Amino acid sequence: MRRLLCAWFAACLVGVLSSSVSAVDFGPTAPPKPAPEGSYEGEGRDGGDTAAEAYPIPGLPFTDPGSTCGYVDDYDAVCPYPGSTAPDVVYVYVPLSSGYVCVDLCVADYDTKVYVWEDEVGQIVACSDDACGEMGYRSRIVLLRVTAGHAYYFVVDGYGGECGNYDLSLTVCGDCVLPCPDGAQEEGEPPCQDEYVDDYNSGCSTPGGFQPLVADEQGVAVMCGKSCTFLYHGVSYRDTDWFTMNAAGGFVTATCTAEFPLQIILFHNPDCASPEYVWAQADFCLPASLTWECEPGQEVWFWVGPSVFSGIEESDYLFEITGLEPGTPSPACGPTWGAIKEMFGRTNPSLRR
Repeated sequence: MRRLLCAWFAACLVGVLSSSVSAVDFGPTAPPKPAPEGSYEGEGRDGGDTAAEAYPIPGLPFTDPGSTCGYVDDYDAVCPYPGSTAPDVVYVYVPLSSGYVCVDLCVADYDTKVYVWEDEVGQIVACSDDACGEMGYRSRIVLLRVTAGHAYYFVVDGYGGECGNYDLSLTVCGDCVLPCPDGAQEEGEPPCQDEYVDDYNSGCSTPGGFQPLVADEQGVAVMCGKSCTFLYHGVSYRDTDWFTMNAAGGFVTATCTAEFPLQIILFHNPDCASPEYVWAQADFCLPASLTWECEPGQEVWFWVGPSVFSGIEESDYLFEITGLEPGTPSPACGPTWGAIKEMFGRTNPSLRR
């Protein structure tokens, strides 16, 4: 059974934290976003102000530094924040061959938003608000599928009424495919889509509980799963998957790779009210890895999900965890329901069911 690119461990960011819920967000909904710092009324400029005047992209890779200040607020898209009054700029690209494009707006001095239409205004095929950069408030679209001969309009916009300087980058990026190895467990969660109620292996977020991992005789568990982001009553959610296991004693190591920007958490004190954990993030197709020394029989939780709250269609992830007791673990400890409600502020509609 193949190991998951452990040699690439240095490619991911790992933070070691304990007993601090605010240190890393593992809830299903994005935290409240502050009000825009200011607004700007554009006066209009020539070139790129509307789709009819879109700036042509001759080929990829393509980079362009610019500013939205001085342009007009012509368009908006909800992903998930509505009511933008920010000025926007439009680019257009007609690919000669089909494939995947990555759109990066992570370098900017304001709170950005970027969305893509196919062939006509309003025909949205991708949208990103908060995905990278300072405070996570810059925008990035990963693996946008483009078809040869179709026109793709890229709109650089802003949150609220904000405008500013940006560096737009478009590159050709390869598709990331993670085949499920023979003998691996399969998560089995229902398909993810808008208006989905995530009460499947949802751990501390809802009453969905924790999915047990079954380790083989060598103490290794391999899982093939799926995750996504989705809208529920107009609010952006991410599918968070929680697993439980027992340590054999010694080091427990979890390595995960996903077809989306990834976040993983290893809870070595599995308590929804006062968790202690280590966590890591990695870009799509790159592995994230975590290690913690545990007592024999110690219960451990593992969390998998996107590091962002929008722009991820249902996609695969694959993880391997070593250092476990062979067989099926005992049921996870029942979390305190009042503590869960307090932790997530009852923002998840599933908590009101």
